Amino acid sequence: MLGAKALSIAWSATVFWRWRSLPESRFSEVAELVAVCWLEIKGKFKPSMLSSKTTYAAYLVYNIGPLSRGLDFPAKTLVRHVDGNEDADDDVAMTVAYLKPWNTNTHTERIGGVPRKRTDGWMEIELGKFYNDKTDGEIDIRFTEISELYWKSGLIVEGIDIRPINEEQYT
Repeated sequence: MLGAKALSIAWSATVFWRWRSLPESRFSEVAELVAVCWLEIKGKFKPSMLSSKTTYAAYLVYNIGPLSRGLDFPAKTLVRHVDGNEDADDDVAMTVAYLKPWNTNTHTERIGGVPRKRTDGWMEIELGKFYNDKTDGEIDIRFTEISELYWKSGLIVEGIDIRPINEEQYT
């Protein structure tokens, strides 16, 4: 798992995010969103850190605080292998995910991933899958909500979990 400190979180070095310790986290600090309009979380790691010839899924691990707002809009997610120039594949299809369960008063139609509660008490949303057959380059993981420029707050990010998956369940 990549902890929140290992991620690139837009505006995290400002007053818009705060770093705090939570006893339920496996990490010494998590990132808590105070208020932003531009929500962007990125993670990168070397594929050589994982077993080769294996399919993996990446999950954003988070919770939502009691005074949250603006987190019910669809976010775009992406998981891909990058060989040097990360902007070379800007036309790669992103998928859609939601941080909050569906509210029929907010959305008339719901397409995309939905969150689930983990056994450790955190929530997770799948960001994407990838087959690890390379040892060079990097795996690039993104979660962004930059279309609806409303204020967002209350998101608590523990990190991004990368786990092997049984490919048969997805065919």
